[in-house]
Amino acid sequence: MPRPARFPAPSRALVATLVLLALFTAGCTSDPEILVNRTLDAREEAMAKLDVDKYVSLFHPDYQYAEGETETVASATRKRFAKYTTIILRTTDRRIILEHNGKIARVIQDYEMQAHLKNGKVLKLSGQDHFLLKRKSNLFGLLGTEYLFYQGVGV
Repeated sequence: MPRPARFPAPSRALVATLVLLALFTAGCTSDPEILVNRTLDAREEAMAKLDVDKYVSLFHPDYQYAEGETETVASATRKRFAKYTTIILRTTDRRIILEHNGKIARVIQDYEMQAHLKNGKVLKLSGQDHFLLKRKSNLFGLLGTEYLFYQGVGV
């Protein structure tokens, strides 16, 4: 009776290459819902770190300014973030509605936020965010909001 063929054990380099390839492809997705979640999660992270550049990078080039809004997103964000020492944001119940074959997303999410001002005051806010996002290459960009940052709280 013939012996079964023996296959050599795979080399460590081959195994490492396959593991890296699997990790790389896991990070690359075209699923619009996953991309929307990544964008909004990155927004939360940028707010927590008070990272103006990261926050501004999440806006789509076609961002629609509110009527009468004259400041750029970068300028307005820089001024707002300069007032804080810490922002703690928790979002829940994110609902994503995809339109135009996944190129546009409408998002409603609940949030609770504590914004610690440099003057020692703490703002406690809760409510709903309403976002409109548009696909831009491997992410979605914020296209418009029902007032993105404060929703009626003047600081």
